[in-house]
Amino acid sequence: MIKMSKSVFFFAAIAACLAVLFLWNINGDAAKTDSNRQFENARQLVFSGQFDAAARGFENFLTENPGHKFSSRAMFMLGKSKFGSGDETAALKSFEKTIAQYLTSLEAAKAKYKIAMIEWLRGNRRAAREQMQKIVNDANGPYTPEATAWLRYLDKTPEAIAK
Repeated sequence: MIKMSKSVFFFAAIAACLAVLFLWNINGDAAKTDSNRQFENARQLVFSGQFDAAARGFENFLTENPGHKFSSRAMFMLGKSKFGSGDETAALKSFEKTIAQYLTSLEAAKAKYKIAMIEWLRGNRRAAREQMQKIVNDANGPYTPEATAWLRYLDKTPEAIAK
């Protein structure tokens, strides 16, 4: 039997514990890396114009990774994917879901602006204006300046609302 001093034994025990924690952390990080990679792959599909594939990627990500730190971004990007593919109804649903599920997120603020833009493009001028006004009234998101500018434009051209 090998004799060890108490200090050597103590350091060996600490080293063993650290090794176990390190190995456990690597496995946890691998799962996080896989989900992060899954999100990033879907995101790149949006940027390259492959909207249907991107939407499937975000739908899979949201199903497989509930509560992930990128969930709000994935829901928002799903809306952008649907919008890019021409499915405005599905885009609106994704943007509305982003707001409902992640109300305080940056993506929720962005989703409000996207909803206003879709309403505008659909010819729902009053709904678009109402949404822009909500954005300005809330004044807590990145699109407050754009919404304010839109309202100035609309106030100068009331015929745009009459349509």
